[in-house]
Amino acid sequence: RADLSGARLDNANLRGANLSGVKMVASFARNANFSEANLSGGLLCSSDFSGANFDNADLTGVEV
Repeated sequence: RADLSGARLDNANLRGANLSGVKMVASFARNANFSEANLSGGLLCSSDFSGANFDNADLTGVEV
């Protein structure tokens, strides 16, 4: 389980990444590409995902 809390991932290409159970608290991922990524069971709170792409991403059980 990755802890990306406080990470700066602006414009990152995470297409198809397996981020199951990821913890992203107070992170920045503006304009990031999460298409087809697995974020299931993740904790994504107090983060900035402005302009991010989540097309076909698995968001099952994500807490925001």
